[in-house]
Amino acid sequence: MPEIDINPIGYVDNPHFQPGAASGEKRKDAGWKSTDANIILKDEYADGLDDIEQHQHLIIVFWAHRSSSDDRRKRVKIHPQRREDLPLTGVFSTSSPSRPNSTLVTVVLFVKREGKVLTVKGLDALDDSPVIDIKPYMPEYHAID
Repeated sequence: MPEIDINPIGYVDNPHFQPGAASGEKRKDAGWKSTDANIILKDEYADGLDDIEQHQHLIIVFWAHRSSSDDRRKRVKIHPQRREDLPLTGVFSTSSPSRPNSTLVTVVLFVKREGKVLTVKGLDALDDSPVIDIKPYMPEYHAID
């Protein structure tokens, strides 16, 4: 298989989101979902945000930069939500950040754009997480009926 070279297009500015805040029972707490976070793009990608205001929601693809230890990346079975009382299950049937490639995806509410900075609500990415891609969430293509 060919190697893949991924370069971040920017990073997350989200100092209020803490590790584990969106896992298990904590995920039900809407507090982090209503908090603003910023995505700051590299200068060369700023023009890629043109017309983004026409979308209410965005899909953010980012790298779980604090979950990339070799041990965690090799796991194919995990206890969901790190709960030992739950049976081991395949990592691909969970949203755990412990995965072979540490890529995570989330849908956020678009708030505003100022130059190369996007402000969004509901971003479950840690501060300084590298952003890999931003896509519009379009219900006519992405929603399941």
